Amino acid sequence: MLNEVRTFVAAMTVLLATAVMQPVAAADSTMPHVSADSQGGKHVTLPDDERGQPFVLAIGYDRSAASDLQRWSHKLNENVPSGQLFGVVVAAGVPFFVKGTVRKAIAKSAPITLPAHRDDVLITFEDVGWRTFATSGKASDCAIVVVDGAGTIRYRHRGPYDAAIAADAIAAFAAAKRS
Repeated sequence: MLNEVRTFVAAMTVLLATAVMQPVAAADSTMPHVSADSQGGKHVTLPDDERGQPFVLAIGYDRSAASDLQRWSHKLNENVPSGQLFGVVVAAGVPFFVKGTVRKAIAKSAPITLPAHRDDVLITFEDVGWRTFATSGKASDCAIVVVDGAGTIRYRHRGPYDAAIAADAIAAFAAAKRS
């Protein structure tokens, strides 16, 4: 198990160090189509599956982002209804034999043990499109993205958890709901 974790960390480090940067999706731009599988077994394609509904993405790109992703998700979950907040784990570059271990580790996370939230946690082993939400930042930094019902990005931020920034994201979501 320890060797699998080390392999995962090494693979993520190499991936991040050698990855070619994709263009970054700016605020007020159309969200690119991305897909992932939910912990509940549902295949989700965004923004298509949320037609007409605003939603928030809390995206973690690295294992070191796990605790921050939980902190962001917990705070956002207080103000964003279930089904409109997605915690996303981008585990690109994970070797095939470790994918099951990664899924099990995510399944043990407190916020998603509740059946009501199983389709709110997305896991992808490909970073196609998901990297467009990332601005410069450390691997442990999460990306927070607010998308309106038309599929337009209304707010995005990448960084460690910060209560003031969480309040900004919640305000952006409230504005997206009104529009």
